[in-house]
Amino acid sequence: MRMPRPSAEVKVLGVLDTNISLASSEQNVAESTRQVLLYTILAVFGVAILSVGFCAPHASGPLTALTEAHQAHRFGRPRLSDQDPVAR
Repeated sequence: MRMPRPSAEVKVLGVLDTNISLASSEQNVAESTRQVLLYTILAVFGVAILSVGFCAPHASGPLTALTEAHQAHRFGRPRLSDQDPVAR
């Protein structure tokens, strides 16, 4: 179907002048962006704290044994035992 071409015979019935503001929409988008950023930062810190809380007890034993062995070697003290303190 072909659209008719505008010609000098086509009359305009009127003009509708509108004034639409997007300020409220932009404000809502900015607020949502701030909330998402805040929740993302809180989630990252929460996961980091939980990770440290779960990993610290498992890592402290071997790290303590390693530190004690290093100090004993550094100051020339003999080994307290031939048994590996990490393999329990």
